[in-house]
Amino acid sequence: MVNTGKPSGGCKLCRARRIKCDEGKPFCLKCQKSKRQCPGYRDPFDGKIRDETQSTIRKFKRTRIVIEKAQVLEDQALQEAAKDDEEEDIKANAAEWKCGFFEGRRGSESSNSSMSMTSSTSSNSWETIHEDYFASLVTPVEQQATCYLLSDYVLVSEMPGGRRGYYKFAYKILTKGAPSRCLLSAFKAVSFVALASRPNSHHLMIEAESYYSKALREVNKAIQDPAQVKSDQTLGAVLLLAFYETLASTRERLDEYVNHIKGAAQLVRMRGPKQQETDEGAEMFAMTRNQFLAIRSMSPATEREDYSWLLHQHCGEPYVSRVATLTIACSEIRMKTDRLLSGGRRDPRKIQGVLELLRTAQAMQKKLSSLDQPQSAVWSINTVIRNSLGPRDEGEDPPGDVYSFHNLYTAMIYTIIWCSHIFLTTCIFRCMAWLMTPDDWRSGEDYEVAVKATKQRIADIVAAVPYCCSWNGSDAEYSDFPVGLSTPASPVKGVAGLVIYRPAFAALVSDYATPEQKKYLYGRMKFLADIVGIKQANILLKTRGDAATPSRDIERDRVRT
Repeated sequence: MVNTGKPSGGCKLCRARRIKCDEGKPFCLKCQKSKRQCPGYRDPFDGKIRDETQSTIRKFKRTRIVIEKAQVLEDQALQEAAKDDEEEDIKANAAEWKCGFFEGRRGSESSNSSMSMTSSTSSNSWETIHEDYFASLVTPVEQQATCYLLSDYVLVSEMPGGRRGYYKFAYKILTKGAPSRCLLSAFKAVSFVALASRPNSHHLMIEAESYYSKALREVNKAIQDPAQVKSDQTLGAVLLLAFYETLASTRERLDEYVNHIKGAAQLVRMRGPKQQETDEGAEMFAMTRNQFLAIRSMSPATEREDYSWLLHQHCGEPYVSRVATLTIACSEIRMKTDRLLSGGRRDPRKIQGVLELLRTAQAMQKKLSSLDQPQSAVWSINTVIRNSLGPRDEGEDPPGDVYSFHNLYTAMIYTIIWCSHIFLTTCIFRCMAWLMTPDDWRSGEDYEVAVKATKQRIADIVAAVPYCCSWNGSDAEYSDFPVGLSTPASPVKGVAGLVIYRPAFAALVSDYATPEQKKYLYGRMKFLADIVGIKQANILLKTRGDAATPSRDIERDRVRT
């Protein structure tokens, strides 16, 4: 044996950087203070012995897996230490998105290939012999935030050529590599705010706000660049900033969220027809349009700019295309109602215009009612037994029936239909009240038909809330999450809360909801805000007094007139 003297006891990264290590266990403080991942320490036996006798060979075989794993960590740490400037740091993170998070996705080819590189014997020996070593490793908070966002809010389609999903454009763009600075900063901001919105994680809000400020600066730079302003990544970054406001909502109003959506709409208009050439562009167009329709339906203010060009786009499936056509028509009726009743004299021409609008809305109401008759079993709605639902919190039981859907996508389409119907009947009530003023407008057969339709849609939304407040993706048939596995005992996914919180608010503020329904919906909104982490639900609850429909709308119309 050859003794080489006393070896250095420092960690591998400190030795590579040629700095003094404090030799703390399991990881040194030098690496932790510099926010680097400590790769650990080399085997002291390996440092003293240089020959290969039979005894050393046997011991080396037992520790070979540890050394190989530590070498991988050392290489990653050295790469991070060599890249100090901001631009190289972004490139390193871009590679990390692709190699770290997405290749480990359930069912992916990269995951299978990485598993095949390690023999089953080595894997078993690693898990049994070195279980304590792995238990001491701590996942960096940045990776925790990214994995949480991908496993809770990002739905990707598992069908070839399918477009069903939610925020999957971010996943697809990031996996292609070389993401832009604005998109990467916005993705980090949303990742941190998603994790910070959960209970006991609010301390991460400072980090989220830092990334959000950086993303705003990068988006402003991209918008001023003629080459970047029309790219998918810039539009995706703006939509992610709007998503940030949905989860954070640190302000008392929705102005920032609305401004982001309007900014995305302007980018869509600037991009023109070419935006539909990619699946990511088509998804972002649909998301921009749907969120714009949502803010128009919830906002009592009259929109001064013309966004009608945003409302026309073909959808693939026949039933979904029909739903989109009718809901867009309802939104156009809402905009016409705002323009007609926004002020001015009650001259014969205006009265005739309101009468024609009322007839159009009543005809549209019959068409919306026809959507309750789906053409296939996929679009059928089942009434289920209450205790057959998945895991739930201690909230009160819903009044009335409880619905079950084929999947979350089906539930989303139906809630869009029901919300559109409520907004349409609100327009009918406003036109009736304007034409009948100062007499009482709450009478007649047309009024009773509209009231009955409104009450039915409120009951439908209430019946759909338990499904969305217990959906965790374990029974998903058409969509999957990029990371993580779901079981029947998993908690509710955040993406299900995004589907239901606006419809729940639309039913809550209706004058025709019963006190029991209002109480239940208020509790579910608080659950989505405080437990699931969708803080915008709290902001909506604060505005429910001014958003009461149709009473407050009619009051505003009379003041304007």
